[in-house]
Parts: sequence; structure tokens; C-alpha cells
Amino acid sequence: MQSRQDAAMPVTSCSTAKTDIEVRREASIHGLIPEAVFEPTTVDELQDAVRTAMNNRINMVPIGGRTTVHTAHFLSDRPWVAISTGRFDARITVRPEDSLVTCGAGVRWADLLRAIDERGQALPFDPPFAELATVGGVTAQNAHGLLQCAAGTPRDSAVAMTAVIGTGACISTGARVVKNAAGYDICRLLAGSRGTLGIITEVTFRTRPRSRAARNLVFDIASIDLGLEAAAALTADGGDRTYLALGGDKSSTSIRLYTGLAGAAGHVDAEEDRLRRVLRSLGIEHGERIDFDDPGLGAVRKRLYGTICTTAVRVTLPPRDAVDFARSASVADEWIWLIPSGIIAAGVVDSDRDRLRPLAMVRSADHRITVLRCVRPYPAWLPETVTTSTRYQLYQRIRRAFDPCGVFSLIQPGGWP
Repeated sequence: MQSRQDAAMPVTSCSTAKTDIEVRREASIHGLIPEAVFEPTTVDELQDAVRTAMNNRINMVPIGGRTTVHTAHFLSDRPWVAISTGRFDARITVRPEDSLVTCGAGVRWADLLRAIDERGQALPFDPPFAELATVGGVTAQNAHGLLQCAAGTPRDSAVAMTAVIGTGACISTGARVVKNAAGYDICRLLAGSRGTLGIITEVTFRTRPRSRAARNLVFDIASIDLGLEAAAALTADGGDRTYLALGGDKSSTSIRLYTGLAGAAGHVDAEEDRLRRVLRSLGIEHGERIDFDDPGLGAVRKRLYGTICTTAVRVTLPPRDAVDFARSASVADEWIWLIPSGIIAAGVVDSDRDRLRPLAMVRSADHRITVLRCVRPYPAWLPETVTTSTRYQLYQRIRRAFDPCGVFSLIQPGGWP
């Protein structure tokens, strides 16, 4: 197996000082080391590698900036090859007149944001580790941060993609124009597929004009009960906010409320006054202005992916049903609730995983649970995939259409295998 893979797809690295095993160890996921690491520089090279894998029944796992690889769930311990898209980073094309930007999958997310900011444009996504995360990885993960509350996810703004699927074919989907393409949007399938349908090589996003003013505030709240009361009051108030989140961690006895405002300067001032009036009526007086790249907000984004935890889950449910789950999440070592979205993430860093059991009780059709991180042996309360469900069977049909030989079948995207 080793010699066959090395002959077809040699190990390559951006740093010639690193040895073969060092490169492979850096690409490991959950302690599983790939047989080889391949870094194609062109789409043709990537196509040849996928065809070689298909013909030799080799499993491939795409990797980008490795910021959320811990959320990948391996279905077996079969040998595998890591495919890095890091060298697809040579081009960023900004078209402010069309509100579009096109870039390679290996471009760092922070570099993309800087490029469009120089042209007066913005993308309303704030995934964790922006300096490390790649455009392809963010899109394949459909990664988001706090701004998901108002702007959605990368899936909602991707208008065109190029990808190499499991047969080695290179497909282009969508249209690099402002209007949406007719028919079913394949972009929405690739976004969030975690590389199980194909390896994204290029993405076009719809941009928006940069806000004239923006403001971020954080409030310390004495208890979870008062925090839930504040969340209900601000939701009923209907203010114009870019995000609204409630969370905490074991390092502090207080709960924190995070919120963002954007728009014209006068509008932002008025919304801040409105927000403070609502909180003041509940006895919450002190709120601090912070930068959007403040380390505290960075830590909150990481909570959405259980970055520092040994066990972490995320549930998505209708906002009306979220209050009881938020209360249950507050016993975790770290937790965050994106209030308008109904997204709650919680994690523990010790062996007391049963504290997350109440969050795993999500079972109805409009509720979803994602296991972000878990070490073996798995607790019995983790949900199992219902293989007879219509959704699961449709997913398998789509997967076979994109990857008939199972080149990318080693991991399970989202949820729990």
C-alpha cells in the first residue's frame, strides 16, 4: 500500500527542510497519519491524483488550513492520503462593480477579507482562525461565526465553484454574474460537504458594500436566569443587530452577552442607545465596546467548533425551543448560544461528558445535532444515524453520483456517522 501510493502521489511540502514523516504527522487527523501528503499546484495535477486514487482504491481526505479538522468523523481506520489545496492561492479577483470576488481555494480567509476591504467590499462571515483558514476549507465546512445570525453562511453567498469530483472530472457550477443560476444550485451541495463530494479549487462569492460604521459590545450578566431574560427582551425588541449571542465558560462566574451593530453612524448610535435602554430596564448597566477582532470574540467563535474541548456538541433548533437547551448548556465548561439562529454549542474538557447529555436529546425533525469532537469510547447517549431516513438515503444517492468509487468516502460530513 505504501509503495503504491508513494509511486503515484509523492509526498511534497512547502518546506524542503521537513522530512516525509514530519509532513505526514502535520497532516494527521485524530492521531491517524496519512500514507502520503500531496500538494498539487494545478487542477490537472489534482485530477491525475484523484484518478490514480480511484483506479487504485485509495481513500483521499482534503485538507486546507486544518482549523476544523477535529470535526471530521472517520468511518474506518483504513489507510488514506491527504490532499492539500494550499497551493491554489495565486489569485484573488475583486469585481466591486458586480459585487463579486473570485479566488483560489488555498487563499487564506484573512487575505481574502483584506483584498475586498481595499475595494470597499465585505463578506459577512467570520469563521474562527481567519489567518489560517483557507477559502476552500471555510466553504467545504460551511464555517461561520457570530455573523451567521444576520448574514447566513458561505453557502448562502457562494455563486460559483470549480471542483474535482471523485471520478477525476473537473466541474464548474453556478454563474459568475450577479443573478442566481437557474435549476438546482450545486454550489449549495458542495458547501458544507466537507470534501466528501469533491475537492473545491475555486470559489466566487457575492460581496456587499462595506458598512460605514460598526460597533461591538459585551455585557457581563450575573446569572443564567438574567441572561435568558435579557435574550428574550432583546429578541422581542426587534433591534437591528448583526449578531446577538449569550455564553460563558468555567473561567468566569458571570454570563456574557455579545452583540454587534452596523450601518450608517447615526443608525449605529441609535441602535446602541436602544439596546442599552432595554438592558438597563433589567438592571444590566455596564457594557464595554470592543473590536471585532478582540481575542474574547475570537474565543467565542472557536466555541462554535469545540476547539479546546475533549467532547463538544452543537445543536440547531427553532429559536422558540432554545431557552431550555441554553440553560442545559450553561453547565458545560464553555458554551455559546447564537440567539436569533437557535444554534447552541457546548463542550467539556474533562471526563464528565454526561453534562452534555441533555443537549443530545434533540430528536424532532426540525432539530439537528452535530458532534464536534469526541474521543473513544463514545458515550451511549450520542445520537446514531438513522439510515432508513429519506434525508440519509438522498445524501447517499448524491454521494454516489459525485464519487461512485468512494474515493472521498472515509469521512462523514456533519452530524454523527
